[in-house]
Amino acid sequence: MLRIILACVLSFAVAGCVTTFVFNQPAEINTVQDVSIDKAQVVFLRPSKGVMGAFAAIVFDITKSNNEIIGVAPAESKFVVNLTPGEHRLFATNGLQGHIMDMKVESGKRYYVLVRPIYGNGFQLTPLKHNAAFDLSQKSPEFPLWKSQPVMVEKAAGADEWYAKFKDNVDKVKLSAIKVWNEKSDEQRAQLTLLPDDAEKNN
Repeated sequence: MLRIILACVLSFAVAGCVTTFVFNQPAEINTVQDVSIDKAQVVFLRPSKGVMGAFAAIVFDITKSNNEIIGVAPAESKFVVNLTPGEHRLFATNGLQGHIMDMKVESGKRYYVLVRPIYGNGFQLTPLKHNAAFDLSQKSPEFPLWKSQPVMVEKAAGADEWYAKFKDNVDKVKLSAIKVWNEKSDEQRAQLTLLPDDAEKNN
């Protein structure tokens, strides 16, 4: 089983403790399957390890009032989510910091999102567009390597158990992340918004 370790701070009720939950398990099928004609497929890629390798990114769909964990990305892994077409707002957190990404996706198409650790500030979900002007895109030389991550994971029950225990604190992090999102410039939000034209070509 794949585990992540989250440091508990005072806001998580017990200063200095360390809590371990089993958030992931190996995916039943270790390959990216064909795209369903009635769903939008989003592949989340976490190729990096580094100093934040002990932490995982918990990814929520917060489009509706009830937050839903759609996946957890430990270091050097990937996971796949099939979403209803339309608009979604995602929130990624390590339990202490959080970041927002918006998306508008269409059925029958595959999209890629890079789960990017920001040292000391959690994880940013970065849509991989086709625009080579962006530092991170499907035109990046590293993109084929990102896609080839061998470890496919899927959410385990421990992820929902963790959120049930720390819901109030995580929701505070989410509200802070939304505030930061709203303060971004139009250009910054555009770079962090996945659009229909960002789908993989000839998938």
